[in-house]
Amino acid sequence: MVNIFFNTNRKPLSGTKSIGNYKEMLVPLSGFYMIHESRIINMRHFISYDPGQRVVTLRGYPSTIQAEASRRHGKMLKDYLKSRSILEANQNPNLIQRIWTLIRG
Repeated sequence: MVNIFFNTNRKPLSGTKSIGNYKEMLVPLSGFYMIHESRIINMRHFISYDPGQRVVTLRGYPSTIQAEASRRHGKMLKDYLKSRSILEANQNPNLIQRIWTLIRG
């Protein structure tokens, strides 16, 4: 069971596919990043990353959300943030529609 949370007051979607299936669908799309074996985040909502605590802060509704990154994925996230601009994640205006299509089929 996978829960998909939104940056709105909308209820989470529940999916029956494994996190690996969602990783294959979402991570190749611009703006998604796996921070833990059980967490994929949308970098469009990324605020900050504290590598010492391995905590990612995201814009949420009604307040910010904090998610823990694994050691391995946290290091990869740190390297990713050094090498790429977060602005790249905001260049695809049809991203939400594509995600919805992938999830719902």
